Amino acid sequence: MCLAVPGLVVSVENSKAVVSYGSKTVIADCSLMPCKKGDFVIIANGFVMQIIPKQQAIKTLELLRQEQGS
Repeated sequence: MCLAVPGLVVSVENSKAVVSYGSKTVIADCSLMPCKKGDFVIIANGFVMQIIPKQQAIKTLELLRQEQGS
């Protein structure tokens, strides 16, 4: 089973997005799904696959934090 965690795009340059997962950042190719700074995204195999609405991303991240705490 795979768990997709939303990440926050902190910058985009030349179809490469820097995506933050709290203390960790990754670089993802956004040529298939153009994104911009401030978007929440799902990454698979190094590519941005989906842009998630902010409220949905925040809710998902809150549920994951709650689960980690239990």
